[in-house]
Amino acid sequence: MIDLKTMNSAERDLIEALAEVWPDYGRSLRDKHDLDGGMQWKFAKGHEYLTRYRQDPETGKKKWSSLGRRSPETEATYAEFMGRRANARETIQAHKDEITLAGRLARAHGLTRLPTRNAEILRSFWLNSVDTQITLFCGASLLAYERDSRVVVPGDLVRDERLMFVFDPAVESVELDGILDVYQDVVDGKARVSQRDDIMTVQVSGAVGLDFVNERYLLDRATGHDQADLLSNALRAPPFRGLTIASDGQPVELKTFAPQAFAMMAHTLGQEDEVWAERAEFAGALVRECWEFDSDQEAAFPGLGIDPADAPPRM
Repeated sequence: MIDLKTMNSAERDLIEALAEVWPDYGRSLRDKHDLDGGMQWKFAKGHEYLTRYRQDPETGKKKWSSLGRRSPETEATYAEFMGRRANARETIQAHKDEITLAGRLARAHGLTRLPTRNAEILRSFWLNSVDTQITLFCGASLLAYERDSRVVVPGDLVRDERLMFVFDPAVESVELDGILDVYQDVVDGKARVSQRDDIMTVQVSGAVGLDFVNERYLLDRATGHDQADLLSNALRAPPFRGLTIASDGQPVELKTFAPQAFAMMAHTLGQEDEVWAERAEFAGALVRECWEFDSDQEAAFPGLGIDPADAPPRM
């Protein structure tokens, strides 16, 4: 029988406290990132212009752009920028001690199972809104379900040698160059990109590698039209967003698939991979304990999440 380890009261309180702080804290982190650099009024040819500057990560020099002459519109733009930046810095500072304490407690409870180097990539994708085009689908996805399920995922199931993502089928044109730029910036290296068997692999030497797959990669592994239809619908359903704490003690927002979708998708890969089969079994049990499969899903994926010892005998 699959053993689902329920969080104790201290662990539940820790996750809930972090989840309450995260909306304001996370939004402020994004604002601070988006508002990096600054704005400044400059005179040129007898007129005053509003300029925006950012620091070039490669050269360290400021890159300037003009936003137009001084006017009620540009003054409003300047005021909004300065106000948002000040609010972001104030919010981050106000919650700094809470976040630090949550990280220490999470580490003490053994809840920091996402490696820092993996977390840095996921945070950078989130900060730069790269995750609007891709969805995480690997062992780390299971960490997203811990808060709602109150179940601690076994460490061996969330261990990823590489991070896998699925291209959002609703996005007509993926900005691959932008994704690669963000990845290369965070791991500080030039990536090698290759394609094989419907998997696009991205690798920087010595860094965590990435795998990108499309809808066809999963549908081709489905058994029958019913499974394929359910998987196709699952890929287009609203994403599931969860929160975890990485090994560095800092929170990470995870955008992945709904637990039912993850279980079905993992099942398709589990036909050829033992680790994915174990993830599918665990995710299926988790759904049956904390959520539920609908009748169509149960019919197309019979026995998903049921321990083989508990399954009815075949006729």
